[in-house]
This record gives sequence, structure tokens and C-alpha cells, in this order.
Amino acid sequence: MKTLARAVLIASGFLELSDDSVVDPDSALTTLESIAAELQEATPDERDALKRAAEQMAEESSGEAKTFFKSFMKSAGLDE
Repeated sequence: MKTLARAVLIASGFLELSDDSVVDPDSALTTLESIAAELQEATPDERDALKRAAEQMAEESSGEAKTFFKSFMKSAGLDE
């Protein structure tokens, strides 16, 4: 589960943090919203794995990436 959680976070981070010349902002937002909607169906164990992975990735990151990973659970509507 940890590997899948990290993959979701990497893809989400790419969409959020990429320059507009790399990723269309409207498409990125639509895709991030779709990811967040799918994650609403995650089991408690899946949410825990995602939360741990986001915390770990925040520790490994700096700047905007650190902020993104720190706030991912809340931004995705998964923070209880």
C-alpha cells in the first residue's frame, strides 16, 4: 500500500507543482479533483498509508513541495 500511496502523491505533486508550460492548469485541476474524489472511497488503512506517505514525503522535500505534501490530506478532503 505504501508504494501506491507514494505513486498517488508523486502524480498529484507533479500536477500541482508543474509549470503551466508543462501541464495545462485546467487539466491539472480537473485531474486533482478526480483523484481526491476517488480517494474519498479509500479504506481507513489506505488513508493511513497515504497520510504516512505524505508526511514522509514532506520531510524529504522543501519549498512548495514540502507545503503541498504537508497539506495533501486536508486538500484532498481526507483529514478528519
